[in-house]
Amino acid sequence: MKSNESARVIYYRNSLHYLLNSGGGITREKAISEASKNVEGLAGELLPVLNDEISKLEEALSSAPQALSETFIREVFQRQGVIYNLAGTFGCSGLRQIAKSLGDLLADMIELGVRPIEPIQVHVRAARMFRPGMPPVHEEAQTLLINHLASVRQFLRSEAEGRPLL
Repeated sequence: MKSNESARVIYYRNSLHYLLNSGGGITREKAISEASKNVEGLAGELLPVLNDEISKLEEALSSAPQALSETFIREVFQRQGVIYNLAGTFGCSGLRQIAKSLGDLLADMIELGVRPIEPIQVHVRAARMFRPGMPPVHEEAQTLLINHLASVRQFLRSEAEGRPLL
């Protein structure tokens, strides 16, 4: 292109351009309200999935050896992710905290190269108490349990690093 020539810009109108510049649609508040209703409508279908995932974890752990393989831990990690996401979506805060703690534990186990089954069993048994359909757990008891799970993770880490916790 020579210096005395000017560039010509051609504006192309497509359907996205048209839709963005046209009126109509719904407000942000209405969109959020409708999305919330849709999520609540899915609860009937997906809350049983949450219970199934916890049951599958219990079943897998019941037949697992005392020293777990990394493949097994990664499979548990996948199920933990499903539980974590569904619990968060449907407002099961206690279960979500337990699933987060389990995920942290599994990450520590992979990082440290230790694979005992007991800490996972403790987390899964705690998750069973918080699954949908169970009686609600008092907030103080929930906090105490979450703190206990954190101490299980801390103990595992200290044992793996060779420093006594006490």
